[in-house]
Amino acid sequence: MNKWLYDFKIRYPRTVDQKSPFSPLIHREFYQINDCIFLLRNKTDLKIMENFSDSDWKRVLKFHKDKTGYEWCINDLSVNDFYYKELYSKEEQKDMLSVAMNVLEIWGNKLKEDFPNRKFCLYLSVTEDPFFLNLRFHTYREETGFIWGKGINGIDKIEQPVMLRII
Repeated sequence: MNKWLYDFKIRYPRTVDQKSPFSPLIHREFYQINDCIFLLRNKTDLKIMENFSDSDWKRVLKFHKDKTGYEWCINDLSVNDFYYKELYSKEEQKDMLSVAMNVLEIWGNKLKEDFPNRKFCLYLSVTEDPFFLNLRFHTYREETGFIWGKGINGIDKIEQPVMLRII
């Protein structure tokens, strides 16, 4: 992964701000529900999750293994959804990587501001053919660690190349 990014010589040239077409990527709210932090796409999702019964939570957490797995599943966003193309030139790929890295930085800062007593893991996964960028995050919990379990060495369990930012 480092070699692949090095070949691109990423320098964060694209800044995502409120005037950017990518502002929907960053201008999202984080919500805390049942000791989980979620990046929800709309108020309907929030209302549904706030009304989960205890049995709903038990079922959801069992299906996703734990709260970390559930956050990982819900807090999933594709950068490609904001480009509306199927094939990308090397320059477009650089631009997309720059946008993704800016979004992770902004999300990380906002998460730390909103939840200063928590630790978070933010991920950028990359699929090269076809080129696809995905952003995710979850709370770092001592009892569960990362999405793959305890210890940073388990990152190899993730199939596609991934960048991890811990804040």
